[in-house]
Amino acid sequence: MDKKEFFLAVKNIIDKTDPSRLLQYSEDEYFGEAAMICDSIYRKNLNEKEITEVILDTFYYMFGDKSYCSKKDAEKMAKEIREKLFE
Repeated sequence: MDKKEFFLAVKNIIDKTDPSRLLQYSEDEYFGEAAMICDSIYRKNLNEKEITEVILDTFYYMFGDKSYCSKKDAEKMAKEIREKLFE
């Protein structure tokens, strides 16, 4: 899978989970967040816990608020990313 396909898959998972519960679907809803997560995990064999930490750190960096993305949502996204993109 090339990086563009990987990025789109990550973005789709994040958009579907919608950690902020904004329910405002747009083409670029989580574009920046997906790009940062993709850059951090692409072609690295990370486990779910490591991917969860990347997701939480990314949302904290982008919004400066730890409550923006819950650990439960981050774990859900990490599990789906790991299952769909690494196995």
